[in-house]
Amino acid sequence: MVRRRALLALGGATLLAGCGKDQKPAPPSAVDVMRGELTAERALAHDLAGASGLEARIAARSADRARRLAAAISSQGGDPHEAPEPGSEPDPAAAVGRARAALEAHVTALPSLTGDLRSLGADLVSGSAADLALLGAPPDAFPGTPR
Repeated sequence: MVRRRALLALGGATLLAGCGKDQKPAPPSAVDVMRGELTAERALAHDLAGASGLEARIAARSADRARRLAAAISSQGGDPHEAPEPGSEPDPAAAVGRARAALEAHVTALPSLTGDLRSLGADLVSGSAADLALLGAPPDAFPGTPR
């Protein structure tokens, strides 16, 4: 028969095993998050390839953001070619979703960026948010905010 003291000791040991500091995982590296941003921007530019008017200007701005990201990845010793290229046919109907994904990638990358990369990240957020609005995206909570 199990004794009461043994059960109390076992309960105390279990409680102590759960004590300690909560360890938060380190944010991903700047190169890793920028690769995700690059993938998202390439997808948006790809879906708007061949567009005209406003959509063509948005595609050009997205391609410019992709070039800036590729240069930043290279400057940090990373390989921008590790970010996958779109593997599908261009789909202008998917542009709003791609623009939203790019904005979300830029916003979630900010905690991993410092210095000049952080400035680049803030610029990417503002540019992609403007393009998302121009594409006529319905109002929604800003990426990264609770709903």
